[in-house]
Amino acid sequence: MRKPIAVIILLLAALTLSSCQLPSPGATSTPNITSTPQPTPTPEPTPVPVTRRGGWLDTITMVSMSADQAVARMAQGEIDVYSGLLESAADWNAIKAANLAADPVYNRFYEIALNPAPIDNEKKGRLNPFADTGIRVALNRLIDRDAVVSQFFAGQASPKYSPLTAELADSARYAQDLESLAGQYAYAPEACRQTISQRMQAMGAQQADGLWTYSDKPVTLVFLIQSDDEAGLGIGDMMSDALESMGFTVEREYLTTPELTDRWLGSDPSDGEWHLATVCWRLDEDGRDTAHLRDSGGDFALYMSADSVLSYFPLWRLYAADESLRGTFAALSRREFHTADERRALMADALNGAAALSYRIFIADAAAAVCRTPLAQMRPGLAEGVAVGAMTPFTLRLMDTEGGEMTWGADRLFAGSVNPIAGTRDAGTLAPVLFTQDYALMPDPQTGLMTAQRALAAELAVRGDLPVEKAADSPWLTLVRTGEAIAVPSDAYVGWDGENGVWITAGERNPDGLTALTRSVVTYDISDVRWHDGSSMTAADFMMAMIVRFDRADERSSLYDPSAITEANAFKGLFKGFRIVSVEPLTVEYYSDAYAIDAEQCVAALWPEGAAGQAAWHVLAICSLTESEGETAFGSSRAQQTEAEWTNLLYGPSLPILEAACERAAAERLIPHPAVMSDYITADEAAARYRSLLDFYAAHGHMWIGTGPYILDRVDAGAGSMTLVCNSDYTDLCNRWTDTQ
Repeated sequence: MRKPIAVIILLLAALTLSSCQLPSPGATSTPNITSTPQPTPTPEPTPVPVTRRGGWLDTITMVSMSADQAVARMAQGEIDVYSGLLESAADWNAIKAANLAADPVYNRFYEIALNPAPIDNEKKGRLNPFADTGIRVALNRLIDRDAVVSQFFAGQASPKYSPLTAELADSARYAQDLESLAGQYAYAPEACRQTISQRMQAMGAQQADGLWTYSDKPVTLVFLIQSDDEAGLGIGDMMSDALESMGFTVEREYLTTPELTDRWLGSDPSDGEWHLATVCWRLDEDGRDTAHLRDSGGDFALYMSADSVLSYFPLWRLYAADESLRGTFAALSRREFHTADERRALMADALNGAAALSYRIFIADAAAAVCRTPLAQMRPGLAEGVAVGAMTPFTLRLMDTEGGEMTWGADRLFAGSVNPIAGTRDAGTLAPVLFTQDYALMPDPQTGLMTAQRALAAELAVRGDLPVEKAADSPWLTLVRTGEAIAVPSDAYVGWDGENGVWITAGERNPDGLTALTRSVVTYDISDVRWHDGSSMTAADFMMAMIVRFDRADERSSLYDPSAITEANAFKGLFKGFRIVSVEPLTVEYYSDAYAIDAEQCVAALWPEGAAGQAAWHVLAICSLTESEGETAFGSSRAQQTEAEWTNLLYGPSLPILEAACERAAAERLIPHPAVMSDYITADEAAARYRSLLDFYAAHGHMWIGTGPYILDRVDAGAGSMTLVCNSDYTDLCNRWTDTQ
């Protein structure tokens, strides 16, 4: 217990006096010591135990609004949180002026792309200074990144010198290397002027009256500048002014983002139609893969190499890193290293090599604002904000208060159909879905490392030479290294027969054996997990979600959707098999050639979900039934092709179709894909599930169910609002994650 400072001082004084006034030897009398009265310490209050399950709040009302209304309506007390990302300096300044709170989310970065192509002088009569590596490198020192951050981002950005994104794990891992890079390429216009002068003269240019000429013509630089992005516009004009101060003639072309993109990406650089372009790269607004949050090594190859997946653009074909550096970029992208020290050495080479090439001048990592009132508390995600941050529903509250109401503003709240398999992935529309979900594993918002939620424990086996490491504070995970590739059991499922509705085993498809680089074994505790319609989560939910994933990519299936092929092929390229080895407790094995440098990101949890939310087997069953009959379709592409309704579990014309199918399925006690699913459910259980969903639909007017801390209570598309209520039957207490902050 803490004691007041005054009491501690008095005690020390008393001890000092007593040590100085010891009775003399032989004394028989007791010294007359007057004790100093001491105040009674005030006991610390005993915390009130939390007994509430589900979310902290009683009710969350979500309302649709545009971003330009958010700050004003929050200042007026109409909303408590705005889930969209507010990006401009004016937004940040307005938030500050209104005394509101904001959490930064690094969702984009700005650069100046350079055209390094030697220009056909006879054709164009122009010299391209940026064909010279020395001039490209010097440009790093020509723009004041600190001034850019202050003027165009209201201070809510970080100067950028490399492909690595601020605030992500690799920026922290290699902070010293990045600091060195920043010092080496800090703003130094006079040093830049000297380099430009030397290199321009070496290229045959002359300077008279401060103006560079070549073949008696001014060296003119065509600068493509974003006109519809405030920061891009400011950066373009600032760099143009700086280039003119160096003696160049700058032809500024102000273009909208689509127009600019067509020019700098679509044209042949050797035609000399442009020399520089301001570019804003937007990171995935629907949330980034958690492995990328922890491992950004692939960004060097992505942005700086002719081996990039973007090399179909003509500009990338000019990126001529030497063989060694190209190999370094590839090694980081493919994780061709064995230890953290090896990766550190590769990263140092990549950082220095990318700067030495300077095909692009990285300017700033920009933060958008997730705006809230000071009373609203939450933990936004590392780089995706609250709209798609898994931790948000578990931490959103009013100053540690149990209960209460909150109003949540969202842009594009009704922007598309919502279904877990191929519904919209728009962040605004999925905001209510986020609050209804639960997870096997969740990314920690500060580190991006996956941590256990519904998973009880996991074991990850990896081939011994893979550079995979586990954090010390991940007790839920055991990492095992094997001497060689891992054998896939012959009874593991590796493929799907959509015509007959059965799995294909590893033994059937690969009689000579199959191996994988990793094996995840995840054990679940789902004994208390309930879907929002009251149904218990079971192994059947896990199995059905996998079946639908494969079924939609099988030409023999009634659910076949050509638009699902690309994603399915990417998945199958690394997938090596799975099997449910135990139902009680539920234990799932998963074999894959995918891996990340963090063991936590390697675990394949096989949670019952699709690309856009949780997926109960009976919901998937009725959606599959109506799709096979041509009435609805999971994906928008198939819906358009077949003139069916795009499956929407929240509102719209697909709901009556799904209701009728659910009634029929209940009456028939339908077991989908019975050759497989009959091992996990009985006909009576199936009928009970369908009846529970119908009861939920009657009570709430929609069919979206999850297992998370909030239940979507009402959807009012006409009014542009949705209401969520606390799920009091949820497994965990509401403070499970807030107490870990």
